[in-house]
Amino acid sequence: MSFKKTLLAIVVSAVAATACTKQNADTVVSDVNTFQTKPAEKEVQDKIKTALSKQIGNGSIVIDEINTTPSPDLYELIVKVNGDKNMVYATKDGNYIVAGSLLSSKEDKNLSAERMMQIQSQEQGFDSLPLDVAIKKVYGKGTHKIVVFSDPDCPFCKKLEHDFAKNADKLDMTVYTLMLPIEELHPGALQHARQILCSEDPNKAWYDWILDNNQPIDKQETCEKANSILEKSGEAAMKFQVQGTPTIVFENGFSQAGAESVIQIQETANKVAEQMKLNKK
Repeated sequence: MSFKKTLLAIVVSAVAATACTKQNADTVVSDVNTFQTKPAEKEVQDKIKTALSKQIGNGSIVIDEINTTPSPDLYELIVKVNGDKNMVYATKDGNYIVAGSLLSSKEDKNLSAERMMQIQSQEQGFDSLPLDVAIKKVYGKGTHKIVVFSDPDCPFCKKLEHDFAKNADKLDMTVYTLMLPIEELHPGALQHARQILCSEDPNKAWYDWILDNNQPIDKQETCEKANSILEKSGEAAMKFQVQGTPTIVFENGFSQAGAESVIQIQETANKVAEQMKLNKK
């Protein structure tokens, strides 16, 4: 088999190897962070491209990005195959291609799966989220925006909301909450979500429930409005590869699972905004 055909087969198989699977929301810990990549040095990029271009030529396989990884010996290649983005790894000289998942024994997680989730969510775009049907809360001037996929009965979601309330005077962001009740993990969550969304003031009902466990006074078991909103939230969660709650989406489309401190969330939102400004220049 030719190098080009082999590389094509490797890229396709790597997609399956790095596919994200749904996790139990209650196992999400507070220190989950996708590792940050950056473009490889120009000299390295040129070496890898030169080595591979001789073999793949021009056609259905295009090297879109070459980035660093936590390993100094491997570089991440974002490769387009017939227009679809996939990921493989290469050595610094481009003489060896590595397919499959990059696993961190130190952190005990699949770094490739996290990166693919990040890439896919960034491609969806923050503006594609149904913000018009979200629960909205403004902290400070509300300068930065985030979306939180949240389950009304998820203990980590409640912990996150209490952290928001506790540190409200230190924040400068607008938080949009999209309810994602995971009934198989929290029986009754779907009913609670519907009751909140069917109430006269869903914003108030959400915070009364998530912070104080108070159900809406005017609660209804279901309504068309709630079903429509939950359907839109579910579709958005699928697009952004949401695997558990809470999951936070920043303005550049980067998604992050886990209830880390809201101060860290604010810092990430600040960095995202700075990077987006630089990208526009």
